[in-house]
Amino acid sequence: MPARYFTRHAANRSLPLISRIVSDLQETQRGMEQARAFGEMGKPLFRELQETVNSLHGELEDLGCFFTNSNDRIGHVEFPAETGEHHSYFCWQPGESEVTRLR
Repeated sequence: MPARYFTRHAANRSLPLISRIVSDLQETQRGMEQARAFGEMGKPLFRELQETVNSLHGELEDLGCFFTNSNDRIGHVEFPAETGEHHSYFCWQPGESEVTRLR
C-alpha cells in the first residue's frame, strides 16, 4: 500500500520537480547507453551512472510516485490515487502539461 495518495491537483502541482527529475533520469540513461558501447572501458562510468539512476529513482519514490521506463512509455510516472474504493494511479509522461489519465 502506498505511503501517500495524490489528488489530481497535488500530482499536477508536483510536475515541475518531477519533470526535472525525469529529465535527469533520461539523460543519465542515455549516458549509460553510451558507456555500454565502450565495453570494458565503459564499465566504471556505467556503474557510476547506474548509482545516479538509483538515486533519482529514490527521489521520485520519496516524493510518493513511481517511474517506469518500458519501451512504449519512456519516462512514464505514476502517482498513487484513491478513487472511491479503488486504488489507481494518475499517469504522466514528458511532453504532457498535466496529469490527465487514471490507470
